[in-house]
Amino acid sequence: MTDLNFYLSLPYTKVLRRDEDGVVIASIQELQGCVTHGDNEAEALSRLEEVQRLWLEESLAGGVQIPIPETEGPLPSGKWVQRVSRSLHHALTALAETEDVSLNQLVATILAEAVGRRRAIASARAVRAQIIAENTRNQLRYYMESWHRPSKWTMLGNVSPIDVNLIGAFAPHYHPRGLARMEDPEVAHGK
Repeated sequence: MTDLNFYLSLPYTKVLRRDEDGVVIASIQELQGCVTHGDNEAEALSRLEEVQRLWLEESLAGGVQIPIPETEGPLPSGKWVQRVSRSLHHALTALAETEDVSLNQLVATILAEAVGRRRAIASARAVRAQIIAENTRNQLRYYMESWHRPSKWTMLGNVSPIDVNLIGAFAPHYHPRGLARMEDPEVAHGK
């Protein structure tokens, strides 16, 4: 099995972009879900290094196959022969005339827009997955911290069935209803 340092030394593609709020989103293109953010590029890249290390450690521990970045070879020529139906060819030609561009320029623009849209969707999904994972970690951290508070009753407020399952799985000393610690004598004896 290849070790962590091997993967950390590989030239993964790091992508930086600003969202609508001005926050810098940083991701590694080849590592699905390896995404973080920062107030500026330096902070986002610093956090990305930490997230990459964690992502790789978790993948190695879980036996997940880790993608290797593709080595850059020579770029393709940029031309190919594509067969399309006559009706599509006619529609594209008419659209190119309307736009006052060549057929090649029109098709290249349409393809670039489609690829950009797909990349944006994939990036948005990765960011969403990262946010969900971070929220889950924060919720578990809150419950675990609540468990360690020195009080007779550890009230958690409105607890959903999902929260009760999470508490039961990660804090077994909680009452099954998730409302108080089991060591409280009144709860332990059903009072």
